Amino acid sequence: TFISFHLTRSQGRDVALAKLKEAEAWAGANQDRWALSRVINVQGIILTDFTQSVQRYQEALVIAREIGDLINMALIMGNLTTMLTDQDEINALLKEAMDIHRTLGNRYMIGQISFQQGVAYIPQGRPHKAREALEKAITIFEEMVVPHMTGFALEYLSDLTWGIGELTDARRYLDEHVQRAQSR
Repeated sequence: TFISFHLTRSQGRDVALAKLKEAEAWAGANQDRWALSRVINVQGIILTDFTQSVQRYQEALVIAREIGDLINMALIMGNLTTMLTDQDEINALLKEAMDIHRTLGNRYMIGQISFQQGVAYIPQGRPHKAREALEKAITIFEEMVVPHMTGFALEYLSDLTWGIGELTDARRYLDEHVQRAQSR
């Protein structure tokens, strides 16, 4: 994954996708379904065509489910939810991903999924659920010292509380975000 992102930045998306195609061919030829699922997931991240990205994520998820790769399943679910519009499907995938990360005890990913849930609840008209999930994410990211994710969550909370008329809280979240950004 890291190499693919590095290639995308240093040599361009086409070079990275070509290397991923090679890796996909190798994994297929060697019947390494674990590697195949991982490679296809990364292709979904790098592709610029929306439909192709969704298809790659769905293919990767099928393989990960078949081989019981819980970590990759949960990662793919998180990626896939950023591309979907069906709110019920988004909620179901995020719940399943959260259950997996709780089982595995992966605090960082619990924070990530909480963040994603918070973001997903906003367009669903569920501001209080969104706030609860984003605040949970902030708590985890603060414990783990992940300032960039804390900042993202604070931005969303500021916008969310502004949008529902809780201006004092909106200002508090914004001030906290600015203070943290300036202290880095």
